[in-house]
Amino acid sequence: MRAILISTVVTIFFSSVVIAQNGTIKGKITDAISKEPLPGVNIFHGPGQGTVSDIDGNYELSLGAGNYTIIYKFIGFQIQERIIEIKAGETLVMDIGLEEEIKKLKTVVVSAGKFEQPIEEVTMSMDVLRPDLVDNKGLTNVQGAVDQTPGVTVVDSEPQVRGGSGYSFGAGSRVMIMVDDMPVLSGDAGRPKWAFLPIENLEQIEVLKGASSVLYGSAALSGVINIRTAYPKDKPKTKINFQTGVTDMPQTRYAAIYQEGDLPITSNISFFHSRKIGNLDLVLGGNVYGDQGFIGPEPEEVTVRRSGNNIILNGGLFQEPQVISGTGGDTTYEHTSTNLRNFSRRGRVNVNLRYRPKNIKGLNYGLNTNWFMSDGAGSLLSLDVDSGLYRNYPGSQSITHARTFNIDPFINYFSKNGMKHSARSRWYRNINDNNNNQSNSSD
Repeated sequence: MRAILISTVVTIFFSSVVIAQNGTIKGKITDAISKEPLPGVNIFHGPGQGTVSDIDGNYELSLGAGNYTIIYKFIGFQIQERIIEIKAGETLVMDIGLEEEIKKLKTVVVSAGKFEQPIEEVTMSMDVLRPDLVDNKGLTNVQGAVDQTPGVTVVDSEPQVRGGSGYSFGAGSRVMIMVDDMPVLSGDAGRPKWAFLPIENLEQIEVLKGASSVLYGSAALSGVINIRTAYPKDKPKTKINFQTGVTDMPQTRYAAIYQEGDLPITSNISFFHSRKIGNLDLVLGGNVYGDQGFIGPEPEEVTVRRSGNNIILNGGLFQEPQVISGTGGDTTYEHTSTNLRNFSRRGRVNVNLRYRPKNIKGLNYGLNTNWFMSDGAGSLLSLDVDSGLYRNYPGSQSITHARTFNIDPFINYFSKNGMKHSARSRWYRNINDNNNNQSNSSD
């Protein structure tokens, strides 16, 4: 018993001596130009020894008395070294401003391996689309941006990567579509709703070409498209885009359904605002889009009946019965036109919130959400290939009222030894009310 007591006292004594001999280095790491804090900066004082800065750019090292070379390293910034001498019990405050690497700033991606890495280190074929491309080309949805990527083609809303199929209605997807690393394919047909994706609140789009099913499952057999939304910098930012245009008269003048003074108008307006309010990061975005459409309504009143293998149309434009040969048909019906052009109207609002509590360093949590509503009418069938080229076939037009939203709570924690712990979730709700008895919804 006496031996155990003596050993405990000796251990406590030497531990106290070691702690008393340690010094502390701490400070804040920022961008030398913008003065924004830099989280995730690596601080080394020896091979495999060091720490990383937290979400606010703060760091702290406990070292024994002696001379050290402290190295500050961060992707896209110049490496800095500081030679210091620290004494027992001393606390040195060293605030560091890192300067950007002038020769080339490296692009950081997460889709290739679910962790941040420079795009130069990615072994797979990958492209990154920046917000400037979207703004300069006047694109109104993410589909148009993705279609600018070499090797990617969007056909009838289906993204095809290097010729590989995108999705099959009701059978699932081959190209995974994500927003902030979380899937955003609908739960019913497994397809993307391009107009829902927040193009005004965009950090970058990462397009991974090639099978990624090991990381993302069978929905990524052809590739991955990951849309990453933005968070505010130290300076508030506001951006407003407005576009408008008209559809000209078609070359086949006798097939036109409008006059010179009644050209269909397309308009689009979007806004974006980001700022920091204390420890709260706030991003607001929205979009309103309208297209009057250049495809006209169906004939006013048409009777469609079957006669053998032919379909006979009476009424409306067809003052004389028109026979369409060899089309068969299984019903006889009377159709009254909705007198609506094919049109599109939609609106979208999104909010990103992230809070960084002062009393728990390295912790941040928040909520992202995006709300979308749209009305539209469309058809895949023209009345005929001549005078009815820009009019819908009777009964083929469908009108859809869509409502879609997602709510994404999340929490992240950066530990002192450089580990990142993250929990993310998403509730994605999709409702389509159609006038042709084909409505659907999914969660």
